[in-house]
Amino acid sequence: MTCSTRWPALAFALATAVLPLSPASAATPHGRATSHARRCGLAEQSALPMPTGEHCLGKTSLHLVDPNRPERFTADDRDHRELMVKIWYPRADHPRKERAAYVDPRTAAWMQSMVPVVPLDAFARIGPHATVDAPMREGERYPVILFSPGFGLVTEIFSAILEDLASHGYVVVGIDHPYFSGLTVFPDGREVAFRADAPLLFEVLVEDQRFVLDQLEALNSKGSGIFVGHLDLARAGAFGHSIGGAASVQTARADARVKAAIDIDGAVFGEIGAWQTPVMLILSEDHRFASDPTLEPAWMNLAPGGSYAVLKGAAHDDFTDTKYLLQAIAPDFPLPPELYGPIEPALALRMTSAWNLAFFDTHLPPGR
Repeated sequence: MTCSTRWPALAFALATAVLPLSPASAATPHGRATSHARRCGLAEQSALPMPTGEHCLGKTSLHLVDPNRPERFTADDRDHRELMVKIWYPRADHPRKERAAYVDPRTAAWMQSMVPVVPLDAFARIGPHATVDAPMREGERYPVILFSPGFGLVTEIFSAILEDLASHGYVVVGIDHPYFSGLTVFPDGREVAFRADAPLLFEVLVEDQRFVLDQLEALNSKGSGIFVGHLDLARAGAFGHSIGGAASVQTARADARVKAAIDIDGAVFGEIGAWQTPVMLILSEDHRFASDPTLEPAWMNLAPGGSYAVLKGAAHDDFTDTKYLLQAIAPDFPLPPELYGPIEPALALRMTSAWNLAFFDTHLPPGR
């Protein structure tokens, strides 16, 4: 693994502190995992890595409709852009709430259709580390980080890195973008699958992220919901995987509310002029400057505090939960080598989480 950086030495030390770990030691230490589970009232066994932060987690979802944007993927001019948003956040201790599902039943069926070797009921046994609609701790405010998944994927397939970031004191807002995300399921039962031509309208993702920030400002300032008064939107960031990462760094360019952004293994679509806010590029081993002509000019135009890291042994989908879960559920399933590298899955998730945390802790530190 290599890392180049323009950000402070402390952040670099935090990000690279896990470099010497062997795959066997990449899982959360047993004592810390047991402590987190006991403190948060969770069963100690889970198919996902245990979060490493001190905060117990809540999870909720929002259905958002933008009345000012027509839906560009349909012919009906009465259709407006709709999003499904999943939010992981630090919760108050020991709420009497049910444990969150990994995904909703329809998304589980869609995922199972992609990997038929996995039994459908396996998704119900994954056991995330969040409880549904739990309250937040009174008087506390937290930085907000937007997240967008890669093309054809869904937010929850990144649950390990999203839970870990939230456990360190961030509100993490995952966006399922209709027609870009693998499947978007609305509360009334409508489903929208991804379309092969969606990336041609890449700017829609940036518009989606900015609209979500608008809605979070409204949720934070009025009403009686979970998040009223708890969102520190003066410390907002964005990150994503693949095309979602590309959108995140362009949102940082377009919207002054986004103070830092990470692109996880995405080409840098759109403008590559100078950024005014810190941007980090996290790359798989086969996604190098020589193979992607967008990377070097992006690197040369990063603002102070920008950085990049290369995860040795990783391919494009090693940043998702997929290989970690398949190792437990269907260990004999052959993984496509163009999507997954030889890196041990626990190590890939720990490294990605460590880099995410070090970068956002430097630029959007919680509790300050």
